[in-house]
Amino acid sequence: MTRRTEFSLQSVSEQEVQDAWRRQTATTNSAPELKCAIEEALAKLPDRDREIVSFRTGYAGRVMTLQELGVRHGVSPERIRQLCNRALRRLGQELSPPRPDCAS
Repeated sequence: MTRRTEFSLQSVSEQEVQDAWRRQTATTNSAPELKCAIEEALAKLPDRDREIVSFRTGYAGRVMTLQELGVRHGVSPERIRQLCNRALRRLGQELSPPRPDCAS
């Protein structure tokens, strides 16, 4: 059993996404393919999560604060942070290469 070091949710999710993007980049030959992979992964997220991640990361062309997104969605900035972290973890999983089945 592997023991995991404790990190804040934000640093873990950001690191997971960065690692996944690095792995994806290593297996992708060009920037257009990487952009396509990111867009496919974003498309699998629920609309609200996709919008939150897109605006928090600047992928939508503009960066919004937690406060701005909280007002837009009618929730607290803390809830936006939680939703963003969850969505970033999902993106990291989507962008990770498939793992061989360990159950066999």
